[in-house]
Amino acid sequence: MVKFICAWLLSVTTMTLFSGIVNFFSKKEVREYVLLKWFVDKHSKFPIAPLLIGWLLHFGFGLIFMALFEVLWSIVNINKSLFWGLGVGSIMGFLGIWGWQLLFYLHPQRPNINYTVFYIQLFFAHIVFGLTAFGIYMLY
Repeated sequence: MVKFICAWLLSVTTMTLFSGIVNFFSKKEVREYVLLKWFVDKHSKFPIAPLLIGWLLHFGFGLIFMALFEVLWSIVNINKSLFWGLGVGSIMGFLGIWGWQLLFYLHPQRPNINYTVFYIQLFFAHIVFGLTAFGIYMLY
C-alpha cells in the first residue's frame, strides 16, 4: 500500500512538474490543475477555492490512473521494464487525451488554449507519469 501511495503521489507530482516546465518555456497554458480550476470557476456549484478543487481533481484522476497502472502491473504477464513503463504511460496518454477531449466537448464553454500543444504535452506528461510509477515500483 505504501508503494502504491508513493508511486501515485510522485507520479502525479512529476507529471505536474513536466507540465509546468512546458508551460514556462512555451508560454502556453497546459497545466492540468489550472485547466481543471478553469472548469470549476465556470461551474456555479463550486464557488469556493476553485484552485484547491482543481488540485484535488488532478490528484483524484491521478489516483484512477495509478489504479489502472496497478491492475495492468498485476495482470500482464511480461517482464516489467523501462519499455513497459513507457508503453503504459503511452496508453495512459491516449486515455488522458480522450478524457480531456470529452470534458471539452461536454462543457458549454471552452478555454482559450492551444489544444495541439496541450494534447502533445499531455501525452508526454503521461509517459512521465508511467516512467515515474515504474521507477517507484522498481525501488520497492
